[in-house]
Amino acid sequence: MHFSDLAWEDADPQFPRAWQVGRYLHRYWSTYCQNAKLVLGARVQRAEPVSLQGTTAWKVTTTTDGETQEHTFDYLLVASGYFGKPSIPPEVRDVKIPAVHSSAYRSLPSLIGSDNGHGGKILVIGGQMSGVEIAATVAAHISSARYSPGPSPVQSPEKYTVHHVTHQRPWVLPLYTIPNVSPIVSSTPYRA
Repeated sequence: MHFSDLAWEDADPQFPRAWQVGRYLHRYWSTYCQNAKLVLGARVQRAEPVSLQGTTAWKVTTTTDGETQEHTFDYLLVASGYFGKPSIPPEVRDVKIPAVHSSAYRSLPSLIGSDNGHGGKILVIGGQMSGVEIAATVAAHISSARYSPGPSPVQSPEKYTVHHVTHQRPWVLPLYTIPNVSPIVSSTPYRA
């Protein structure tokens, strides 16, 4: 199988080797994910609201290999499990800064509201499949808003970036289909 918006090359084999899967994933990343940043091996220690230049944002503290870093984000997506009960900590839920559970995300305009093209960094917290999927979905929506013909559903989509912070590496392999299907030849006739 493959991602619906990027087919395998015609010359790729039906059962690709690991390096060929890696090459395919790199080609997908290069084509569609310019507005995404994946942080691996990080643990979110704290997320708290801060006031910056008249607007409110999220200050997020992460730890990677014992090194602590602080980052600032304009939006926050909590991915604690798509089909489980949404779990957003009270200190995040009670703030007037966009913070959405992954199961409540519907569209890029509904996440960013009437931003008027300000742009910003969108943080996804959660390393299981709901985190991986929502980060990919939001990045795809930004890419679509930026590169699809016709008017964009949001102003200045190129000013938005997606940052996915997770404590473990997600291993996601696309489903694969045969690019060239040849007829199956059988010596036994089919009987109904």
